[in-house]
Amino acid sequence: MDKEWLNLSRASPAYYQGVNSFLDFAFDNVGTISGEILCPCTRCVNCLFQNRVTVEEHLVRRGFASHYRVWTEHGEVEGDANRTPGDDVGNEGATIEVDAEVNLMPELARGPTMCASVWARETEKFVGYNNYGQMYIGAEREMTAWLGTLARKSNIFPIHIASFRDFTQGDLDVAWAEITKRYTTDHPLAKKHIFERLDNMWRCWRYELKQKYFVEGDRAKSLRNLNDPRVDKSQWEVLVNYWLTDEAKYIKDGKIRSRTEMYIVSRTHKDGTVLESAKGKLGEWRNARNSGGVSGEGNSQKPCQKVLAASNQTGEAK
Repeated sequence: MDKEWLNLSRASPAYYQGVNSFLDFAFDNVGTISGEILCPCTRCVNCLFQNRVTVEEHLVRRGFASHYRVWTEHGEVEGDANRTPGDDVGNEGATIEVDAEVNLMPELARGPTMCASVWARETEKFVGYNNYGQMYIGAEREMTAWLGTLARKSNIFPIHIASFRDFTQGDLDVAWAEITKRYTTDHPLAKKHIFERLDNMWRCWRYELKQKYFVEGDRAKSLRNLNDPRVDKSQWEVLVNYWLTDEAKYIKDGKIRSRTEMYIVSRTHKDGTVLESAKGKLGEWRNARNSGGVSGEGNSQKPCQKVLAASNQTGEAK
């Protein structure tokens, strides 16, 4: 299986085609009834299930996890990158036959991860970090899954807030109190790292809801489609109303573009060649947005910066 495209620029057409080839392969082999697979991007690292649109966006904007080159979580046979579960030929060329009378159990749909045992835990669990500021793998899997459920708590992180940076310091303190009831660490950057993850998970949650239930241009149907008990209906209504405004749409040349398309467009010259460095063009794009009065850009602090600023003020007061 050709994987040379993994080494190309993520804004190149060949990389985008490779991502979709991977998605076709993964969903053919391990796709669930709920339409989700483990996302192998650099942040989800096969810990979170996502739908096809979300996985595509993550792989284009973030890239594959560097260590994941044999796709064992998506149907590829370990030890032979050229052989896949679709192969039906044995070592001597004999075709493997399947008994037609065998009644296979129907695949069950996978429900959302709730992490009930973590929510019910009364003692703190220590989370260790290595010298590179990364959580150890054993702790990361559990904590990442639980943080995902925290980011989906409508009473802690409402979905109708325009941006994660718009949450107040009080909102972030409530979330941090929930975290410290269950986890403890001695790493100085742990708090910053955790809130950066929550920021990403909260945005991905809103994007997932949009892909599942939102119908462009149809407010009534978007409201009727909602079928998730974790979502507050009044917050959903506010969010739907916002998505129907022009301000919420990525529009270029009269065409509404996805976040994946915007990533590629912002890193490509007009002649189709890929930028060596996207920093210059992205800066121009952001400046253009700022001049148009678009909110959410400029010098406002990121949530992690607000957390650290508040911690420093507390320390100075003491």
